[in-house]
Amino acid sequence: MSVGIVLMSRIPIPGKTKTRLQSHLSPQECAELHKAFLKDITKMLSKVSKMRQDVKLYLAYTPSGKESILESLIPKEFEFFAQEGTDLGEKMYNALDYAYEDGNGRQIIMGSDLPALQPNNILKAIDRLLQDDIVLGPSLDGGYYLMGTREPKRFLFDDLLWGKDEVLEATIELIQKESNLQYSLVDQCADIDLYQELLELYQRLLVEGNWELYPKSTAKFTKELLGSENKLGGTYLCPLTR
Repeated sequence: MSVGIVLMSRIPIPGKTKTRLQSHLSPQECAELHKAFLKDITKMLSKVSKMRQDVKLYLAYTPSGKESILESLIPKEFEFFAQEGTDLGEKMYNALDYAYEDGNGRQIIMGSDLPALQPNNILKAIDRLLQDDIVLGPSLDGGYYLMGTREPKRFLFDDLLWGKDEVLEATIELIQKESNLQYSLVDQCADIDLYQELLELYQRLLVEGNWELYPKSTAKFTKELLGSENKLGGTYLCPLTR
């Protein structure tokens, strides 16, 4: 039974990606940071696919017409397809359904803002899908960064407060209303949307020995970007909370 892993991502175009980081970074810096994220997370998923021969990798992108930007970033193992839908929930459901219709008995969907995610995190989610119908990876902001299914369920993506703190809780409540569905949670992970989160990631990246797979592209770019008094604000020191 194959596992289809779908990475959801915007194409890293200046001014169109990581816009919440533009409080401190330029549009070009945000795009270059996103490119680094993509290089690291796709390298990590490629490693997973080598560890498990039953894994198929996909990248669901937006907007259409700019796919050439991805060609130098994404390993050849990935199959590309355009995101379809009017909102995030519909796009996620359609992406999972694409993997399901492509013959994958289990499907995992995840975001691309996760440079610190490790192969073991994904392997745990795959293993949980052997027993449970739905697997969720909680993010620190109250949402989730990963969902695994045995078959996509449209009701999980209707009428949720996307981007709000209650998304994970609301999703679990929807699952619990279906008495025939079993779910489980895997490791919590932080996605990088805000400048504070980027600073915390930077502090983690200064310690290279504590990683299963060190995110080299993100580390290189963030050290160049933040390794100065101007970007760090002089005396800022962030605790290692992630």
